[in-house]
Amino acid sequence: MKKLDKPGQKKWTEHQTYDDYWKHGCICEDYDRIKIPILAIGGWHDMYSNAVFRMVEKMPNCRGIIGPWSHDWPDVSVPGPNIGFMDECLDFWNHHLKDKPSEKQEKAPKLIWYQCVGSVPPLPSIKTWPGSWCGSEAVMPDMKFNYYLNEGQLLDQQDFCGANKEWRLEYDSTSGWTCGEMLSFGAPDLPSEQSYFNNPMTTWKSQRLQRELDLFGFPEFSCQFQLHNDTQGALIVKLCDEFPDGQTRLISFGVMNLTHYKSDEKPEQLRTGNWYKLNVQLDALGYKMLHGHKIVINVCCSYWPMIWTPRRCTNMVIKEGHLSLPIIQDVSKFQNPDLLLKEPRFGPKLDMDQLSEASYERSLIYGLSDQTKCIKIVDNDGRRRHKDTDIELHEITESNYELTGLQDPLSAKVGITHDLSLTYGATSDQPIFTKVFTNSQMTCDLDNYYLMEHLKVLLGDEVFFEKTWESSVPRIFG
Repeated sequence: MKKLDKPGQKKWTEHQTYDDYWKHGCICEDYDRIKIPILAIGGWHDMYSNAVFRMVEKMPNCRGIIGPWSHDWPDVSVPGPNIGFMDECLDFWNHHLKDKPSEKQEKAPKLIWYQCVGSVPPLPSIKTWPGSWCGSEAVMPDMKFNYYLNEGQLLDQQDFCGANKEWRLEYDSTSGWTCGEMLSFGAPDLPSEQSYFNNPMTTWKSQRLQRELDLFGFPEFSCQFQLHNDTQGALIVKLCDEFPDGQTRLISFGVMNLTHYKSDEKPEQLRTGNWYKLNVQLDALGYKMLHGHKIVINVCCSYWPMIWTPRRCTNMVIKEGHLSLPIIQDVSKFQNPDLLLKEPRFGPKLDMDQLSEASYERSLIYGLSDQTKCIKIVDNDGRRRHKDTDIELHEITESNYELTGLQDPLSAKVGITHDLSLTYGATSDQPIFTKVFTNSQMTCDLDNYYLMEHLKVLLGDEVFFEKTWESSVPRIFG
């Protein structure tokens, strides 16, 4: 019974800075302690790909592979192409655990990645990205292209006007509606068309590219900022690819809690009216921008529901905005289609009956008769029966990210319900029905987050366990 009595939402919310709770599991505290060989694998649509870059760079006995994948196995994940993941792992383990000679392990480049070609328009799901496999011993790009903010433009050199111009940022409740899922599992949940919610007052565009541009590594944005109506806030930078027809894809973004501008471990309260220097690192990418496209950045100070809303309707300004893009001048010298085993192999499939179809729906509900705005996600795995064990299971998760006022960031509310049904001996004369239902909610005010977690377990028609936890957690510089 004690194992059911441990909700986890409160624990994470209580640790809002980089403290000992996070440090004990972070290898960056001491890379030298890790002596074993490592094969680190990530995907461009998986939130953990940044760590692959850091590990390959910091640990001499680490190799990395980054594909176009979401948070799933590389032999089945979308977007593809897929690889022979099981054979890659087997070769790695045979070499390092059984001392079997392997030319692949001895000569493979430190980092292998998939350079996506930006020819597919922004869609919520992409089956296979066009592109090429590349490999390199170094994770650093050849060079960097620099752009500077001017009147709606990204210029490749800073002029007097742009250097002295101040750009006003204000709270925008719509700026994150098309952000996509932070951790995609391959559903149709990729970032969609961005131009609808990229405020034109804080969007800057380059001239049309006169040649292809291979981006690889971490983009960076630097500026000075000044808060006007609060002592804390956030700054978000979205890097986009605008197609010739105006469609705009999000290809990378970075978020900075402004009180963390010096340190995640020791944030500091800021002062209104003071200027502070800021550098924001965006997520790493491997992406080819095509001739005739435009580089676009949008800078905003809210990004719901990717991050929680600010305490107040943020009012701030930035100046001296500078975008630095990591570039590979000649990607062809890194291309090698034979770097990885391409053909996936699988063990025997589970013998399953699909009794009802799975479905996934992600919707933006934009109230017109009231001010309610909500992203609603319904993930229905369908009803299935495992023939060997005669277990029938059905799982549905519904998530709602809601705002009830365009100018009220404190109206933010998240509600997630999860319904898991398991029937043992489903086709027998005496099936055993079980159900686990969870309901989690989070709201806030100026000073606190409020959490509600409800767990109910049914055995047949009887309640086996039920409990509700309610708690508040102080907002710490957020």
